[in-house]
Amino acid sequence: LVVFSWNAAATLVGATEDGAVHHSPDAGATWAPGGQLAGSPQALLAAGKAWYAAAADVGGTTGIYRSSDGGRNWELYYRDPQ
Repeated sequence: LVVFSWNAAATLVGATEDGAVHHSPDAGATWAPGGQLAGSPQALLAAGKAWYAAAADVGGTTGIYRSSDGGRNWELYYRDPQ
């Protein structure tokens, strides 16, 4: 895992270099797979029920992605205009 976040619900969230998201309800003792980001993560924030990730897509453009279902599905939330 290359980026981590921890929210108040005691869920530890991490993502691998290739964008695979994982979460741990027990402070990292066990990990469960989640969804997949569009590319390599640069930052990750688990804030309550909403999780956010900055990730570079295949073209190298970084966008902000949002998940409202515990990291299973991610949608583009914001991309800086070119």
